[in-house]
Amino acid sequence: MTTFPAKISEKDNPAELAKALELVSVGKKYTLQGGQISKKAVGEDFWALKDVSLNVFPGKILGVLGRNGAGKTTLLNIISGVFAPTEGKIIARGRVLGLFNLGVGFQDEFTGRENIFLNGAVLGASRKELNDQLNKIIEFSELDTFIDMPLGTYSQGMRLRLAFSIIANLDFDTLVMDEVLAVGDALFQSKCFERLMDFKRAGKTLVITTQSMDLIERLCDKAALLDHGHLLFYGDTPAGINKYRALLNTEKFFVGLVKKNMDLVENTKKWVDDVTEWGKKLGTKEVIIESVEFINKWGLKCEKIKSREQLKIKVRFRAKNRVKEPHFGVAIFREDGVYCYGPNTAFDGHTIPELKPGRGYFILDCHKLLLAPGEYRISVAVWDKNETLAYDYHAGFYKLIVTGYHSCPNYD
Repeated sequence: MTTFPAKISEKDNPAELAKALELVSVGKKYTLQGGQISKKAVGEDFWALKDVSLNVFPGKILGVLGRNGAGKTTLLNIISGVFAPTEGKIIARGRVLGLFNLGVGFQDEFTGRENIFLNGAVLGASRKELNDQLNKIIEFSELDTFIDMPLGTYSQGMRLRLAFSIIANLDFDTLVMDEVLAVGDALFQSKCFERLMDFKRAGKTLVITTQSMDLIERLCDKAALLDHGHLLFYGDTPAGINKYRALLNTEKFFVGLVKKNMDLVENTKKWVDDVTEWGKKLGTKEVIIESVEFINKWGLKCEKIKSREQLKIKVRFRAKNRVKEPHFGVAIFREDGVYCYGPNTAFDGHTIPELKPGRGYFILDCHKLLLAPGEYRISVAVWDKNETLAYDYHAGFYKLIVTGYHSCPNYD
């Protein structure tokens, strides 16, 4: 039986009302047809899910783990209302949106603007809602004048931008996403993750799947591990990840981690030396960089300093939430984009167990700034535990001028 969405009565138990999603002994059965599998199995029942029970609360992110074929997509389709369970009960309170394949329903001959209405209708949005959100969708996509070009002229990255921008600006209570976390280029990926954290802070519920354990650990409050349709584990994310890795190591067959997702990790953790990215602020904003100061050997703020003199870079930040094991970093680039120097608390072996909500600062102290005369760009960032995503990252946002070091000849 499916109740979707649930009607809330004043007589309902307050503890039950707190749940955004409730699954009770959910199962999904298929009858195998000819040509699907060996002839001996034709007509037999196949359970894609069996006896799955779990709860998800508002403002929480659930990560669903499991190998390909474990039942993850089936579970997400049931949560989103695409499939009805064969047995058991699911209660989803409020509006649920499912995001499985970015750009479902797109038509190449239509413009980007027309495809917003087409794709939005597929997602269940009304024309009024899409009209109200149209400018925000276009602004978020950063497609500008391309929005009125035929979709057939778009690159794959532009299509992904448009598709995610639509879902990111629709109203919902629960968002279900299946392997769609790697969206577009590194800058747009960061923007998307920032939007996901905005959803969480607004009390929205998210259910996601991905083969990137770094992202699951970074984003998710709870983890559910599926194998052959059965729920092996539901609980704290680190424990769920450990059980999944143990499963992969002990089973004779498994599907390896998707290598494509590793590009996201590598691209976001490196100091970017693409000058087109300079001047942008990215990150999920649990920690916010509030100011950056250059301080000379006399303790005064400066924008210009001589080579070989002392320079301190003081970064003030504000932690909005409790953050475990953050890393701080500074990177210096030449004006033409050449990377010069980039100390990081992780590289230097400094462990910071936790940041509590409030303000603080960190300082990079260069006793002798060994840089040639010229103009430089400075990036600063606060990273998460695994340097997968930045809490706040100011890419080439600050300028510093280095002048020549003048020495006098010795006439003794």
